[in-house]
Amino acid sequence: MGEQLQIFVITRIRSACSGSTKHRCVAAYHVPQCQGEVALSCLLHFLAMVKYGSNREVIESETSALHEKYCINEDLPALCCPFITFLMAMCWSTKFINPTGISDVGYSQYSPLNEKFGSGDADHQQGITVIDLTEVRSPMYCFINVANMECNVEDAVIPPLHVPLSARQYLCAYTKGDLKGNGHVAKLDNVKLIHLDTLISVWPEEYKKVQTPQDVPSSGSEAFDFTFGDAVRKLLGMPVLQSVAPVLTTKPKVPIPTITITQDTHDTYDIEQMDELWQAGKTFQVYGALQELLPFPRNGMTLLHKVVEEKLKEKNGVLSLAEVALRDDQVEEILNVHGNEIRRLDLSYNSYLTMQIVPKILQLAPRLSTLITLGCPLITNNDVYQLLRDNGHLFRSLEALLHPSLLQPLELARENAPYPIAFSYIQASDTHSHPVACTLPLFQPAVIICAILDLVTFGPNDPSWKLDLVLKRASAVTPATLLSGFRKANSENREVTCIPQYSMRGLQGEGWVFALYTPPRVSSGAELERDRRHTYAFVRFKPPKKAVEREMADPDLNVNVEGAEIHTFQSWLDQLELEDRHAVPAKLVHELGHRLLDLQLDVDYGLKPMLDGDLRAFVENIQTSSKRPCVDYPSHSNSTTMQ
Repeated sequence: MGEQLQIFVITRIRSACSGSTKHRCVAAYHVPQCQGEVALSCLLHFLAMVKYGSNREVIESETSALHEKYCINEDLPALCCPFITFLMAMCWSTKFINPTGISDVGYSQYSPLNEKFGSGDADHQQGITVIDLTEVRSPMYCFINVANMECNVEDAVIPPLHVPLSARQYLCAYTKGDLKGNGHVAKLDNVKLIHLDTLISVWPEEYKKVQTPQDVPSSGSEAFDFTFGDAVRKLLGMPVLQSVAPVLTTKPKVPIPTITITQDTHDTYDIEQMDELWQAGKTFQVYGALQELLPFPRNGMTLLHKVVEEKLKEKNGVLSLAEVALRDDQVEEILNVHGNEIRRLDLSYNSYLTMQIVPKILQLAPRLSTLITLGCPLITNNDVYQLLRDNGHLFRSLEALLHPSLLQPLELARENAPYPIAFSYIQASDTHSHPVACTLPLFQPAVIICAILDLVTFGPNDPSWKLDLVLKRASAVTPATLLSGFRKANSENREVTCIPQYSMRGLQGEGWVFALYTPPRVSSGAELERDRRHTYAFVRFKPPKKAVEREMADPDLNVNVEGAEIHTFQSWLDQLELEDRHAVPAKLVHELGHRLLDLQLDVDYGLKPMLDGDLRAFVENIQTSSKRPCVDYPSHSNSTTMQ
């Protein structure tokens, strides 16, 4: 394949006008220099990421929010699914553990496209990948043949233009029979292929019905147009039943478990019926019935306590009360009894909860690490930001708050952090005309250490790796994706809990800063440098001596360099202990400590701790570059044309 690859994500959206569902494009992205086995690898990574951890829940929340808001002929808003777009950037534009060995792959700019961008609109179009996330648990894919190619495989048939290709056919059509990616092909053989009819429904001007050759599989996301009753159609739009929706659509005769409930009165008889089912071990039916009570009745709390106790034992501290219409006082009652046992709490899709319950949750559940509040309309973005400002100490032990306020569209070069900043990554060098920066609202030491490890670690079988090369080629999207969530050992998958945003407020005293500086290189003459190492520090700046607004002063960035605390990795860990932070896994600490020591010994391309003069040069570099117009990293608002 050529120099540009376009990736499109589609899903079925229910129309606000007719109530019918139709495939729409909800996210689009493009990346240079991605071909052959690498293209298959990136696709497989994305297909794994969308199903990993809470990523699936966020995607389902993001796409279900589009239902019944737009007519079929009405354009969706630009970047309507920022979380999906961010995952695309993570899988196609970010270096993870090892460089790929192919120029620029894994180091690309953040390059989203407007969803209205047609799949064939780009100049010099060389390749298309389409992914269908209608069923996130079982995504579909296809490559698109957009150019006449040759194939060296004997008896192979090149399919006509603009038809879906499997991974095997893609390699045949675009790599002239080079099937080195057979391992990836075998994995993708187990993923369903998108049908041509689906592409026609999304882009009717670009795709037409053709006679499909026998070697082009026709199985895939066939349009399921049979009619549902209004009640069932409404249920299918509810995120809690999206896991059941595939069964209902492919096996229409499967009965829906139901319990007769008098929703107007919620009388004791109804609750007693459910209690009898509970005693009989019908937990699925009981929980499904509890979700139907709007609002949840007070005389059902005894039964709910039994359900919660059972769930916590079965799931080892993980509790989902998503779609149960509890009020603030009822959640508080649950926490008063079970709060010490809860590690992960999901209260999503609740129209009754308010922001007042969030601080109580954080106080009554001391072991809580993850709180999920997707689809709670009374918990607004501004409410979350205000709570973080006023009561930030309550979030000290929380590793993740999954809420739309912290999953906003990625911005890489303009002040875009509406929350108070707990941690910043800021990189300055002469190779970037603008500093690379991203910030986090919650302080997660394990995530930070793992991200730095990913940035500075190389594979033992990759002698060409050099930190100098990585830092020069890595784009602004790299640290943003690395800091977005925790990656378990020996896995590239991340449970994304936040989309980091650009800000320089860390230099003015907000939170900790990981500063990374590449000094100017002098390569000739009497000033030839012996020490070419990059420098790093964990820094806590003091507020500027001259009072300024929270945003950067214009044209100068006011920074109090003299009052800054400069820490090495070990002294930073000592400070975290003084702050009573959660202990970081010893294995991570040991691994990064040894890696930083190895890099410090490399006088040519290594990494050494900052001294006072290095920090001053770092700040001066940023102050100078902040006066230049930003041209490196286009924002999503103007990225609708190919580069």
